[in-house]
Amino acid sequence: MTTTCTVYFKRERFSPEGCKASYEANLDWDPFPFGSVLRGNTVLRWPIYKCKDKNWRAQKFESCGFYVPNKVVTKLVKKNIIYVEEGCLYDSTSRKNALIPSEYWEGSCLRCGRCCKNTSGLVKCKYLQEII
Repeated sequence: MTTTCTVYFKRERFSPEGCKASYEANLDWDPFPFGSVLRGNTVLRWPIYKCKDKNWRAQKFESCGFYVPNKVVTKLVKKNIIYVEEGCLYDSTSRKNALIPSEYWEGSCLRCGRCCKNTSGLVKCKYLQEII
């Protein structure tokens, strides 16, 4: 089943019925897949895994338009900023899921809604529409 976000470019996207991660963190932007430091301490981060095409994606969403190229990951590992364990990226200092800055990511959101559907305990957004 394929879905799309019907309010991707509208304010409703960040309402209580829309993007739960953004709404609950009081954001008017979507932190997925980059993650973010919020209010000094709270950090939103998703596990980043190597996919079949050798690039790295949050939640191992193979079809996600956002990805970190393998060559970037290799450079960050060599600089000891991150490390790889069981196919997942981790921060070398905190030992938590890596928080890769947005400038290292390539691609764009395909508005598929996969990140909105019950990932990390999120409730499906009412603005997601199935495409037949």
